[in-house]
This record gives sequence, C-alpha cells and structure tokens, in this order.
Amino acid sequence: MNNSKYFDQLTSKINKLNGIIRTSLGICNTEITSTETLERKPRKGTKKNSLEGVLLIEGYDEKILKENKTKIEDIINSSSINLKVQKSQFYKLSLIQKINK
Repeated sequence: MNNSKYFDQLTSKINKLNGIIRTSLGICNTEITSTETLERKPRKGTKKNSLEGVLLIEGYDEKILKENKTKIEDIINSSSINLKVQKSQFYKLSLIQKINK
C-alpha cells in the first residue's frame, strides 16, 4: 500500500504549527536496519528495536519547538498510518521524532 498521501498529510499538519519551518520524513527499510551486525549483537538482550522512520522538524526557535512537542506527538500518534512516537531529541533549531508503526 502506498502511504505517500498520508505522509504528505502528516508533514503538512505539522508544518502549519506556529514556528515550524519544515518537516522532513526519512523512512527506514527495516529488513536492512534489523540485520544482525557486530554492533547489534551486544544489544540482543535489550528492548532496543529498529526504527521505521524519523521526522526532522525544523523551527525558528527551540523554545517554540518544545512548546509544540505535545501537539506534534498528537498529530503523529493520530495519523492514518498508525505511527507511534518512540523518542524525541532536541537540537538547537530542530526536533527529531523517531517513529514506529
């Protein structure tokens, strides 16, 4: 199934929030990212799992990004493609939302 229409709706909704400049979506190929590697072997017993994608959300002001964090998470979690927020990281002018189905 092609989800490009839903991804476009998701990023468009986030872009409409105050102070958001751009939202970029990176999709992971989980077959490749879940391949057993030397790096993954020590983590085998942990609950860490492979991500299915990353949203990079850029804004004018870190404070505004932090204020919008709950709204952004609500948009992601209520998307038509059943995405769920896994973890957030703030950088000076960006918020990265890691997501899974």
